[in-house]
Amino acid sequence: LAELSLDIPVFGMVKDDFHKTRAITDSEREISIAQELPVYTFVYKIQEEAHRRAVRSTMGQKKKTLTHSSLEKIDGIGPAKAKRMLCAMPYAQIRKATLEELLSIPGIRERDAKAVYHHFHPDEE
Repeated sequence: LAELSLDIPVFGMVKDDFHKTRAITDSEREISIAQELPVYTFVYKIQEEAHRRAVRSTMGQKKKTLTHSSLEKIDGIGPAKAKRMLCAMPYAQIRKATLEELLSIPGIRERDAKAVYHHFHPDEE
């Protein structure tokens, strides 16, 4: 805010040992809200909305990573082949797999196995 030359008061929430909001602060002073029900309710609603948005955003990002494999970035590997590979072995094992191990996965052709192998072992082309 200072970089934008804005003089807007900013407050943070102070939590107790049980992670319950007990006060607000502007970093110089602490204002207790525990006994002020309308203020406490207002701050609580802001806190809950911030939490809801953060969880929603995180879950949206996580859902994308759960529905797409980074294997799909490899030329020739689409969702079906990536799924076949991940069903056959964990991602960490695919990264370390030999060409022969990749070729042993049902439904993976030599061209695809070579593409995956060289993706993870670029020095061995």
